[in-house]
Amino acid sequence: MLSRKGAFKMSKRHYITALIVILLTALLLAGCKPQTPDNLPARIEIYGDAEQAILIDYRIRAHGETIESVRLPWRKDFTINVDDVISVFAMTDDPGTLRCSLTVVVGGRGQAVSTDIARGDGYKSVSCGGRWVGFRYE
Repeated sequence: MLSRKGAFKMSKRHYITALIVILLTALLLAGCKPQTPDNLPARIEIYGDAEQAILIDYRIRAHGETIESVRLPWRKDFTINVDDVISVFAMTDDPGTLRCSLTVVVGGRGQAVSTDIARGDGYKSVSCGGRWVGFRYE
């Protein structure tokens, strides 16, 4: 329906219908949550051509440790939950490559979710990790 000035004028019924659509959309979006389960197997790996890391520092949910003079490859298995924060740092002075990888296993398949690589002679460092938010939302 057009008003005298040519603009569209909404009836009371249109306002109510629009309000219902907006409210239903808000309710549906409020119910969105990660569908990734908790306690998934995960692994941190430090590896590469380098034979030894000067140090590896890792934190899982704010708990962890610093390990010195670590023979490579090195790995740490643990379980991960949505919203966990993981941080890993490694350093070497061996020539070659140094790699860091955080892998999470969902449905029997591992998926690397954070990786880093450093190449060259002399000192180098890598880091990986972050906040785990899951794989999909429904």
